[in-house]
Amino acid sequence: MTRLFFLFILPLSLIGLPLIAYAAEQARFETDPTAPIEINADRLDVYRNEAQAIFLGNVIAIQGPTKMTSHKAILHANQAGDELKTIRAEGDVYLISENGSQARGDWAEHNVEAQELILGGQVVTLTENGNKLRGTQLFVDMVTGKARLISADEQTNGTNRVRGILTIGEEAEK
Repeated sequence: MTRLFFLFILPLSLIGLPLIAYAAEQARFETDPTAPIEINADRLDVYRNEAQAIFLGNVIAIQGPTKMTSHKAILHANQAGDELKTIRAEGDVYLISENGSQARGDWAEHNVEAQELILGGQVVTLTENGNKLRGTQLFVDMVTGKARLISADEQTNGTNRVRGILTIGEEAEK
């Protein structure tokens, strides 16, 4: 059995590793960090003293070719209230790019100054070109659009595994 493992099972299982790494490395979101951010929702609560605005219900935020939907979005500005610092989205967060990249999670934090977006949750799914990857946090560079998916130990009971289903050839084009 040990010989069978080393001759057949181990090599076959290693074939998928480069494909998963390649799919995760090639994941890109089409972005435009210079575009204005348009947000709409069912309700808006503004707290001037805290330099905060909370959008509630069917939140849709669009910046150029990137769209994010959620149940709630909390915007934090500087103390003067004239510069947006962060946007935190909560509740069934869905990130969609015009190039076909999609991701889902429980929350997202967009650091507007650093041009970084982190999508997190119990399970974060990244779908692109027929490939579907799962982890617990997705990091998106909003300047380059490059994405990195990880699984954090504390959320996966120490397994620290990113998992994927990859389609090859014609299936990936559908």
